[in-house]
Amino acid sequence: MEELVESILDYVRADYTDYAIMINGEWGSGKTYFWNNKVRNKIESMTLNRKVIYNNIYVSIWNIKPRRNQ
Repeated sequence: MEELVESILDYVRADYTDYAIMINGEWGSGKTYFWNNKVRNKIESMTLNRKVIYNNIYVSIWNIKPRRNQ
């Protein structure tokens, strides 16, 4: 699991990072737990010259249904 966390942190640290991170899995598989307890605090504690440089935005798209044409 730590390898996965480090891979995410390496991605965030990269100069060219301009995409979101999507964590996909079955309902109840621990996606939110993983983010909140393994990744989020590490990203939010990254600093440059003692200033926090990253914030995270968590978006859940659970139960979003396609739009119907009218």
